[in-house]
Amino acid sequence: MVPAYAVRVKAKVCLLGGRGVGKTALVRRYLLDEFDDRYVATLGTKVSKRAQAVDLPGTGTVLVDMTLWDATGAESKRETLADVVLGGAEGVLAVCDVTDDGSVAPMVSWMELMSKLERGVPVQILVNKFDLGRCEEVVQEALEMGRRHSAPCYLTSARTGDNVAEAFEDLALGIAARALAKGEGGFDTVFLGMMIDAAVKPRSLPEFAESTGLPVQAVRARAESLLRRGHLRVASIDLDPDGRPLLCFAAMSKTFPRVIGGPVRKLEEAQ
Repeated sequence: MVPAYAVRVKAKVCLLGGRGVGKTALVRRYLLDEFDDRYVATLGTKVSKRAQAVDLPGTGTVLVDMTLWDATGAESKRETLADVVLGGAEGVLAVCDVTDDGSVAPMVSWMELMSKLERGVPVQILVNKFDLGRCEEVVQEALEMGRRHSAPCYLTSARTGDNVAEAFEDLALGIAARALAKGEGGFDTVFLGMMIDAAVKPRSLPEFAESTGLPVQAVRARAESLLRRGHLRVASIDLDPDGRPLLCFAAMSKTFPRVIGGPVRKLEEAQ
C-alpha cells in the first residue's frame, strides 16, 4: 500500500562542483546505495529522480519529489550551462573534494552563479571523499563558504556512504520548509520557546532538544521551519565530530508572533 502524504512538493536539485569531486558517485550512493570507483566524466547534465519523505511540524509528512541534476564539472561549460542547470532550482548540493584544495574554487564559482540567479534557495556543502583523509585547508574554506551562504556542511564519503543520505534528507527538509513557509499556520508553545531561547543567546540543536524534550531531528525540523519563515537565522556553522553540521541559531527579533490561542509576546514578558 502506498502511504498517504499530507503534502507533495516537486523540486529541482542541482549538484554543483568541479571535475572528479564525486557528484555522480554521491547520487549513485543516495539512489542505489552503491559505489563504483570507475571514474567517468559527466558530459553535460545527468538527471535522475527520487522521492524523499520528511516530517514538518504542523504539516505532517511531506513527500519531496526531487529531480537531481548532476552537472558537468568542466569549467569551460560552466557559464554556458548555468541558466539551464540552475534555472528553477529549489535546492543545491555544492560538492568539493576534501583531499584536493583546488576543488574549492570551482564549487565557489557555481555557488556564486546560483546566488546571482535566486536568493534563499537551500544549499548544502558536501566535502566529499573524507574516507581518503582530509586537507584541513579545504575543510576551513568550505566552512567559510557555508557561513557566507548559511549552508550547512557535511563531510561525506560516496565510497562508504557516511553522511550521504543525511545530507540529501537535510536538503529535502529545507526545500519542504521553504516551499510551505508562506502557507504554514500558527505557532505552538514549543515554537515560541525555541524563539525565546534563541533570543537570549544562540542555541544549537542539542540545546533546543534539551530545552524542549524533543528528539534532535524533531527540533531540526522546527528550526528549519522557523528559519524559512524568517524568525530564526543561522548564527554559526561548524562540524561535529561525525562530520555533520553543527549549527547555532539566533532569533531575528525579540517580539514574537501570535501563538495558537495566545497573543504576540515580547522577550521581557516571556521571561
